[in-house]
Formats: sequence, structure tokens, C-alpha cells
Amino acid sequence: MSGFKFIIPVVIVSFIFMTMSCEDSEVLEIRDIDLGAMMKLADENIVAANNQYKGSNVRFEGLITDIDKGSIQIVPDEITNLVKLSGAKCSYRNDEEKIVVKLRPNQKVVVTGKVKSISESILKIETVHVADCRILEY
Repeated sequence: MSGFKFIIPVVIVSFIFMTMSCEDSEVLEIRDIDLGAMMKLADENIVAANNQYKGSNVRFEGLITDIDKGSIQIVPDEITNLVKLSGAKCSYRNDEEKIVVKLRPNQKVVVTGKVKSISESILKIETVHVADCRILEY
């Protein structure tokens, strides 16, 4: 009977730790999105675009238009996007720099990251601000 006194608390403590770790672990859901569709919605209704995408972990493809220290600009790869102004500003982490040095403007890329906000300038240029970008394909 004394063996049961030891086993029961061990089982209970093990169960508590298992349920705590299950609650703490978060499954990262990544949404595949069409950057052009997001930009179209932002052009039509910036509030709706923020409501739909802000806070989402996303994956999308597009063309690089500009490369800066810490961020790259990406626009939809569409014939209708001739001016190539509206698009995503992807802030990348330092460990992505080894990939970024290989990138060039007009190159197609696939990235993932978290949408922080979608803004619109006075000139009606919409920008999706994406943090923690990872470059998946280039």
C-alpha cells in the first residue's frame, strides 16, 4: 500500500505538467495570402484590410523593389501593378542577412512574417508592415 502513496502524487504532478505545457505551446498558423488581393482591399477600405490581416502570420510572394538594411520592399507580381508603389515592407531579422545579400530588385521571392499594420499615405500608396520576415524562396 505504501507504493501507491508514492505513485499517485507522481501521476498527478506529471498530469499537471503535461496540461501546462499543452496550454503554453502555441501552434503557429500561417495564412497563404495573395499580396495583390490584400493591396486591393487596402485601396478600397484600409479599415477592412487591417481588420482582416493585422496580427496574422502570413506567407506571400511578390517582386522586390527595394532592399535596405533591415527591410525589403515587395510588390505584387501583377501586370496591373505597373507603377509598383503599393506593397509590403518586410522587416527581416539579422540572421536573414546572409540571404538578403543575394537578393536583387525585380527578383521574385516568397516570404513569411507577421502583419503589424497596413497604412496609407496621402498619395494613396498602401503599405503592409510585416515583421520577422523569413525569406523562403528566392
